[in-house]
Amino acid sequence: MKSLSLSVGLLLLLNWLPLGVVAQSDSPVPKPSKEGGGAKPDPLTDESQKEKRNIRFQFEGVPYKDALQRFSQMAEKPLITEVPLEGTLTFFDSEPYTYEEAMDVLNVILSMKGVALVEAGRYLQLTKLENIRKMPLKVVRGTDDSGDFRPGQIVTVVLKLEHLDAAEVSTTAASLLSNAGAVAPLSRGQGLIITDRLESIHRIQQLLGEIDVASAAERDMKTFALKHASGAVVSELINKTFGKTSVPKRIKWNEKVKKFDVFEPDPSSYISSVYDEASRTIVLFGPVEQLALTEELIREFETGEGKAGEVKIFHPAKMTAEELASMIREGVDGVAQKGETTASAKLKARIIVDAKLNRVIASAPVAGQLEIIENFVLQVDGTGSKGGHPKPITTVNITRVFRIKSLDLAAVQQAVSNATTDQLPGGETRSRLAISVDTSTRSLIVTGSPGDVQTAEDIVRQLEQGREPIIARQTRIFEMLDREELGRITPLVEKLYKEQVDEAGTGPADAIILRDENTQRLIVRAKPDHLVQIAKLISELR
Repeated sequence: MKSLSLSVGLLLLLNWLPLGVVAQSDSPVPKPSKEGGGAKPDPLTDESQKEKRNIRFQFEGVPYKDALQRFSQMAEKPLITEVPLEGTLTFFDSEPYTYEEAMDVLNVILSMKGVALVEAGRYLQLTKLENIRKMPLKVVRGTDDSGDFRPGQIVTVVLKLEHLDAAEVSTTAASLLSNAGAVAPLSRGQGLIITDRLESIHRIQQLLGEIDVASAAERDMKTFALKHASGAVVSELINKTFGKTSVPKRIKWNEKVKKFDVFEPDPSSYISSVYDEASRTIVLFGPVEQLALTEELIREFETGEGKAGEVKIFHPAKMTAEELASMIREGVDGVAQKGETTASAKLKARIIVDAKLNRVIASAPVAGQLEIIENFVLQVDGTGSKGGHPKPITTVNITRVFRIKSLDLAAVQQAVSNATTDQLPGGETRSRLAISVDTSTRSLIVTGSPGDVQTAEDIVRQLEQGREPIIARQTRIFEMLDREELGRITPLVEKLYKEQVDEAGTGPADAIILRDENTQRLIVRAKPDHLVQIAKLISELR
């Protein structure tokens, strides 16, 4: 039967498809050859034809089945549908696609309907996502052999594991797959069979490569999907707090050379944290006890308002970590009690006890809260351990590098600096972040507490999106004459501030007001306009 030219085909389609056209081609469909019984060549079997950008998608209210039928005609591959597909499709893109790119785009769209379009020899087959594994997909052993496949192509890959348990890992890996993916452990040997888009499988392999190391003890794996916190910031914080650098190296006496040999820490003694940006998921691997502590720290950065900002680690010398934690909870105002709910403790400092390493990890929304705790610890525990022991107090800082695409680098630096600067009692200012720029790579480098680095990340992201940056809270410290004045002014300021804000209707009275009795200071963290209001009240009450 003689085939129709593209123009005639489009005219016929326009008569029975609603509003406009579907997947149109820039090149004419080849006419059938009269030789060989009228068999026509498949233009897409030739690699040069596959690489041509001659397919455009212009769908408006087109039934899915009609759009797929038109695509199969252009590909000159029969379409087999094993599942009915209801609904219409609206999708416009003026840029042309190659055949393979068009397949990937179609599958992204179809995955929202729970189906996928798969090449099966000489035809295309529409199948449910749960049936993908039964299809004759390309099988790859390790992603090193995947050079001939597109990132968006659905394939089956066999990933080999050296030390991880395949059954245990498969459950965790499932949360990192796209909705077209599936994973199963190998029945014999250590490995995973993963079916998904190749780009998703690459991500999973990179994540597993970070944590697939030998260990003498049992370890567990957990994943956490983040909603509020910056995954990159929290992952680095975890690696610095519970990771490889937080535990001592192994030392063993070498009888031959009569000296001690130093080895890297046992992986069973620390947490490995890897962040997957595409799914906003943190993957953790390590000892069960440490995982529980890590989970608690993550929750403190995921509480939204009042989330943790600064982290300090205390190594007691005269008591156990549990004893020091109890003393901090009892002796310092504004510290969450053991077992206190997240809602009631959202503006309080939190204490985590790491009994294994005999240390106390404190986090708080405001830097001033941890200064009060630090002064208290120095009073009750002295200056801490000496000699080869860890430093008595460690402040956990992290570093992030932001690539600034189009904005003025100096303006971004100034915006971040303004949002992370405190005003001291004498009127001088103190920046909580170390900020530098690299003009050759248009990079902004910031170092500081996790909360301040996340504030910088939020500001950069919002400026890049063309939005006004967030109004960051500012901290100001007020010196009092003595403890008596501090005790008299603090409750009055809290009461009058709330009354004035409620009367003016200028938003919630959510300023954090802390008193440090050891240094006779009042520490206030609030939005700039509320900070001015509180400063005026303090001046009038003194």
